[in-house]
Amino acid sequence: MTQSGLSKTLARLEAEAGMPLFERTPRGLVLTSVGKTLHAHARKISLAASDMRQELAEQRVAKAGTVRIGAIPYLVPSLLSPLLAQFFVSRPLAVFSIETHLSAR
Repeated sequence: MTQSGLSKTLARLEAEAGMPLFERTPRGLVLTSVGKTLHAHARKISLAASDMRQELAEQRVAKAGTVRIGAIPYLVPSLLSPLLAQFFVSRPLAVFSIETHLSAR
């Protein structure tokens, strides 16, 4: 980005905020209290967007998500628990919802 492009972008941000975001000093620019507030919120938005991209990527490769399972109660400890343990090795962020019933629904 060029110096003039950056200056225009900062001027637009200040116009949108309706207040100065920077104090111009002989040493350069310093954030005002309003600028610090904007910076803090922008950082939160950036981190939230990064978290969203990460979650979507994990879901895309099926490392995260919810798996619903129905089973009869006596199969859970002997059959289902070992299978879930194996499943969690490759998909550690998965969430399971297990319903047990004594008969078919």
